[in-house]
Amino acid sequence: MSERIESIKESIQKSMLRKKHWQNENGSVFEKFPGIEQKPLIVRSAEAVRMKFSNVPLCIWPGQLIAGSIVIPEDDIIISGTLPSYATADEKEAASLQGLSAGSIVGHIVPSYPKLLSCGTEKIKQDALQLSKKAKPESEAFYEAVAIVMDALEILAGRYSKYCAASAEKETDPLRKKELEQMAADLGFAPKNPPETFIQAVASIWLTHFAFQLTGNHLAIGRFDRHVGHYLERDLENGIIDMEKAQETVTCFFLKFNERSIDNDLVYQETNFEKTNRRNEENWAKRSPFAHTTQRHNARDNVDATNHWLQNVIIGGVDPENGEDMTNFVTYMCLEAFDVNRMTNPCLTLRLSSATPEKLYAKACETLINGGGLPAFFNDEVIVPALTKWGIPTKDARDYTNDGCWEIIIAGRNDFYFDRFNMLRCLEWALNRGKSRMDQKEEAPDFGDPSSFSDYDELYGVFLRELEYVIDGLMKKNCEMFGTRAAIAPVPLLSALLDGPMENGFDMTHSGAKYITYGLIAEGMSHVIDSLAAIKKVVFEKKETSMRELIKALDENYEGYENLRQKLLDSPKYGSNQKEADDIGKILVDDFAGIVSHLNKKHETMIFLPGAGTFSWYIAIGEGCAASPDGRKSGEPVSSNFSPSAGAAKRGVTGAILSHASFDLTNLPVGSPADLRIAGKLVAKNGVLSREGRDRLTGLLKSFVNLGGNMLTLSIADTSVLREAQKNPEKYRDLRVRMGGWSAYFTMLSAEQQEHHIKKQEELT
Repeated sequence: MSERIESIKESIQKSMLRKKHWQNENGSVFEKFPGIEQKPLIVRSAEAVRMKFSNVPLCIWPGQLIAGSIVIPEDDIIISGTLPSYATADEKEAASLQGLSAGSIVGHIVPSYPKLLSCGTEKIKQDALQLSKKAKPESEAFYEAVAIVMDALEILAGRYSKYCAASAEKETDPLRKKELEQMAADLGFAPKNPPETFIQAVASIWLTHFAFQLTGNHLAIGRFDRHVGHYLERDLENGIIDMEKAQETVTCFFLKFNERSIDNDLVYQETNFEKTNRRNEENWAKRSPFAHTTQRHNARDNVDATNHWLQNVIIGGVDPENGEDMTNFVTYMCLEAFDVNRMTNPCLTLRLSSATPEKLYAKACETLINGGGLPAFFNDEVIVPALTKWGIPTKDARDYTNDGCWEIIIAGRNDFYFDRFNMLRCLEWALNRGKSRMDQKEEAPDFGDPSSFSDYDELYGVFLRELEYVIDGLMKKNCEMFGTRAAIAPVPLLSALLDGPMENGFDMTHSGAKYITYGLIAEGMSHVIDSLAAIKKVVFEKKETSMRELIKALDENYEGYENLRQKLLDSPKYGSNQKEADDIGKILVDDFAGIVSHLNKKHETMIFLPGAGTFSWYIAIGEGCAASPDGRKSGEPVSSNFSPSAGAAKRGVTGAILSHASFDLTNLPVGSPADLRIAGKLVAKNGVLSREGRDRLTGLLKSFVNLGGNMLTLSIADTSVLREAQKNPEKYRDLRVRMGGWSAYFTMLSAEQQEHHIKKQEELT
């Protein structure tokens, strides 16, 4: 760690402990431009962006090599993502009737940074102006808006260029003066023009990412090493930069993602949990069957997610053109930066395949030891075929990335949405005549008395009917809602950096993108597999109980039925490489995909894609889910994402991967991460990866690829370390854990989350 990096990191850590204030004074375009209400809304929104970028306060943290900060540290100000007002009262009212507002902005998208770097904002602006001259009336306003926002981005870069130059004039340190002068020159050239150097490319990507934050769009970066790797190779060949300076630049870039971090304790102090949970409970009671989750009491989880802003970087993987491995110098530099910084942002993912270099496996394992479950690992050899199977051409499928968590999208070409639904609730409906067992609310069709089911196939058939009911309803709901945001919250800045909108003449929110996909992400799938396996074994094969008695046990939350509960708990489980459970899982995954594929034929608006996951909400999801036939009691957490349920991974990480990879995961194209844990003592000594540990981890990752897993996260920690961190949090500020889609500082989590992570670790220790 260089002195610069150490100093910047220390500044961020100190800033985290100070209370921040939001800067929200953004004004109105109506005040600045009298008569602008006659302009189309998308043009007004673009003028709001230009107005914001023309007035936003500027800041460069001491020692930073990259300009653009959402936080002004000397004033402890966080600049909001709210734009100046641009919608009329009538437009706001019409949007509110659909539950929308000007703040209904986009996340979970990756812009086309290659387009930005190859064209520059000036060419995109000029292209838009030319296209507007021959455009149809409905597209003319869109192109005008694109030209305005590209100009706005140039204004922001120009202001920062002048700011750096002015700072250089005041600087007494000759080395820092030279750095600031170079930053001023670089920002004066790019992103207006295509960058000519590695540092200009990195600075352009950050400034644009920062600009999206200023507009409320929290977006991922995508394949960063692919974006900038060739710039570095050219600069190294020409002697413009050396490896040390390049590494420091990448490390500074990664630190930028953490500048707005804040200690969760400050948020806990300001959160009225009683009021928030009461409101949440009221909303939960009013839920529809197509509410996207059973999540309850989520105020705690929202605070735990304080430092998650969907900032994902993905590295490695294959070339879209020829399918060959694309590992370059920047791939390794990203891993090194993440390892050195030991902070929670950005979330880092590494794409693997059979062609991944041995050296990259080794570097990834070194980073993983102290990475808090990162990098995550994605398998190109499953994910690319999954995307092509569901209609994405091979070239684009090879260029996949993830959004702000782990969901699979196509970089720079995709308009993406998703809904979570609790698959375990579908089984609850099948076993409770369409009602929630939590409060007996009627939520789904009644397909008959479950105590009369004569065999497993009848039960499973009813479950599939409930599953199809909720999927069909979600599809209809989202197709009806699609496109409504265009009337209140268009995104011309993002649309300009996607494939499709410029060609089609429509904003992304108005169906302009090349691909429009919608993830249907099933929560609790592990528990559904285990529950079905338990019913099949205990009720229908061994006949150790009846369906009637099982229903009574579930109604009573197993009070007075502990012997039965133990039999259910002892039944085959997903994650233990047990054939009975895994065979059920195979059929379930295939049938889930089959339902989605069949229902897709009814909708032309978008492609619905199945997946399995919970993100970080597994505790709150469980709080809204009644007792299940796998022996889980009412309100207990569900397993994270597509991981084995608590206590199920009795054959360790290897058994869990074998179960996970036994399914046809091309049927889950959005993804289905297995979040697994390894005791630190098995692979490291005093926090340092041993040779045996490296070989063990490398072998595990290669097996994951070869067996056909799609997504894997590995958290490496010892229970004793987690317990010690609870007692002495000040000594473990860098200790991070995986939260289902992102990384968090362990000592900042709620007590419930800390205990959950410790319990999961103890199962494998």
